[in-house]
Amino acid sequence: MVKVMVTLGLIAVNEALIAQGNLSIWIGFAAFRWILIHALECMLLYLMYPFGPPDRQ
Repeated sequence: MVKVMVTLGLIAVNEALIAQGNLSIWIGFAAFRWILIHALECMLLYLMYPFGPPDRQ
């Protein structure tokens, strides 16, 4: 799963760099990657609870 996401991220970076070598692309990619990692962390925390999220226990 992680390997697939890293590969997709590298492909996206390569395409962006080929299209135009702007610094804004790197800023956007860093923001996108941060959002993606944050969403994955939230999902893992959600799944690690034995009976779902704590507010439903």
